[in-house]
Amino acid sequence: MAGSVSVHIYGLNALEAEGQRAHDARAVGHVPDYVDHQKSDQNKVVLGDVSPEALKNSIFEQSLRIRTANRKAPRKDANFFICGVIGFSKEARNFVLENPPHVLSARFVEEISVQFGVKPLYCVYHGDESSGHFQFLIENIDKEGKAATNRLKKKTLVDLQNRAGEIFAEIGLSRGTPKAVRVARGEDYSKIIHRSVKELHEDLPLEIQGLKEEVQILKDLREKVRSEIDHFAETTSPPKAIKVEVLQGHQPEIMEMIPAEEFDRFAKSVQGRVALANSILTGDLVSAKKYQVVSQKLVDTQQVLEETQKVVMQTKKEVGFLRKIVDWIREYFPDILDRFQETHPIEEVAPQAGGPGGIAPPGL
Repeated sequence: MAGSVSVHIYGLNALEAEGQRAHDARAVGHVPDYVDHQKSDQNKVVLGDVSPEALKNSIFEQSLRIRTANRKAPRKDANFFICGVIGFSKEARNFVLENPPHVLSARFVEEISVQFGVKPLYCVYHGDESSGHFQFLIENIDKEGKAATNRLKKKTLVDLQNRAGEIFAEIGLSRGTPKAVRVARGEDYSKIIHRSVKELHEDLPLEIQGLKEEVQILKDLREKVRSEIDHFAETTSPPKAIKVEVLQGHQPEIMEMIPAEEFDRFAKSVQGRVALANSILTGDLVSAKKYQVVSQKLVDTQQVLEETQKVVMQTKKEVGFLRKIVDWIREYFPDILDRFQETHPIEEVAPQAGGPGGIAPPGL
């Protein structure tokens, strides 16, 4: 069967992971508007535990590993998890919807967990969307207290794609052809980068769904922040005032004063919470998922440029070698070169009508 499989991964902190878990589990209040509710029974947990308790326990265990290794608490924005999406090309979509490869997806998640030395949390299948796919969450902190995301270099990401292709080859799927390979073998670059109108009609609805999914996660994050702010306002006590006798004119007067140090502490705490809330609510903070997508595009582009430069250098070497051969023939066998030029004249190519694009103007 024709079709390919691809994997996208990115890091999540504790707060982002809770929003992702609720979305993946289709928890109450976290079901996207764009899903087909009549197909909800097709969703399935194929590996692990998607409960909130499992997530909290994992965060606690990973925090202990960080404290043990570094002898200090983890950062508040530390990435505790690696989130991933196993997707399929348009040629394979109908097959996947009819025959979801649960076992192969679970095997892939277990393998990369072993590779990074971490525990898998869960892998779920979403069949209530127009394109069936798997989403998974694995821990990021290994037994040594080190983050697996620090090892996600370009070669590692390429190896993950290759391994996905090997595992899903059992059902006839392959790894998608890397852009660098397509460039190196001389394919039209515009066809590699740009998509046809037909492809856009097929792909854009799925991409829009993915963006809606991210928007839903950001909405959940915003509500979480609002809830934390409300809790902070309820539980944080204001600075305690002390009564001080102050001389007003010739008469003493009792006034309530607040120590400057305590007031500054309270003001900074409030300002920090408000600044964080404003940053998220106004969109100044970008989700880790969006940053990972942009970073991956940059990595792909750099890889394409590197492969293109290799092709150009190889071509220059071949041209230089051919020139040496021609010079050698010209020096030792000039008659042969003259006869070759007589029997193989250089043909002049007539320019196309309408300029470089080959589009003739009206009336021609």
